[in-house]
Amino acid sequence: MPLRGGAAAYVQTTYAWRTDGAPTVSRVAVHGVGTTRDSVAFGASLAEAAGVRPDSGALAASVLTPAGFRQRVDELYAAMRDALKRGDWVAFGKAYDDLGQLLRSPPPK
Repeated sequence: MPLRGGAAAYVQTTYAWRTDGAPTVSRVAVHGVGTTRDSVAFGASLAEAAGVRPDSGALAASVLTPAGFRQRVDELYAAMRDALKRGDWVAFGKAYDDLGQLLRSPPPK
C-alpha cells in the first residue's frame, strides 16, 4: 500500500473460512506503519492495525516492534502466573486469551 512521501506499507489479511458461508476477515497485519519502519501492527481491520481511531482519524501508538512483542508476551505470561497464584480464573482466562491472540498474529520482523 503506497504511503505519503514514497513510503510503503505491506498488508497481510487473515480470513476465517466457514463451511456455511463467505469468509470473513479475522485480522489484518501491517508492516511499515508508524514511527519505525521495522514494525508490525495488528488489528481486526486495516484502520485498527494502522492505529487510526475512527472518531479522529489520528494515528495511535499501536505499532508493535520485536522488543515490544517480547515485552507483551512476558507481561501476559506474568499476568497468567499471578492470576493462577491468586486462584483468579477470570483474570487467568483473559490473559490466556490475549496471549493466544497475540501469538496467532504474524510475528514482528
